[in-house]
Amino acid sequence: MDTNEVAQQIRLKEWSNIIQNRIQSGMSVQDFCKSNGLSTDSFYYYQRKLRTRIIEDSGFVELPPVPAQTNADSGSSTEECNKPEGSKRPDQICDRFSTEMIIRTGDAEICINRSTPKSLISEVLEVLKDAE
Repeated sequence: MDTNEVAQQIRLKEWSNIIQNRIQSGMSVQDFCKSNGLSTDSFYYYQRKLRTRIIEDSGFVELPPVPAQTNADSGSSTEECNKPEGSKRPDQICDRFSTEMIIRTGDAEICINRSTPKSLISEVLEVLKDAE
């Protein structure tokens, strides 16, 4: 690893801490950056870099959609996500997952339960917030 790569790693670690502090503060990005003397452009730049790095490091692979099976078709124990009546999207099947709460924002729907890590919920909500 050369000195440029080491410097980049250090910068990413620093920005990771800054982004975590912003999330924990509950402040908007603009307010947090203003109160900490940071550029919002730099904040969003490093946030994108970190997200890209996380996705690359996770080994995430996009899979094609699989047609949903009903309980009778599959012979397995599945529970349907509770979809509101009049939903325009087809029902989703949550395999071996008991939905306790559904968070809806825009076109996104997130099914969660008590075993869903708080850090995952927080990160997903942050991504959705930035996508709006």
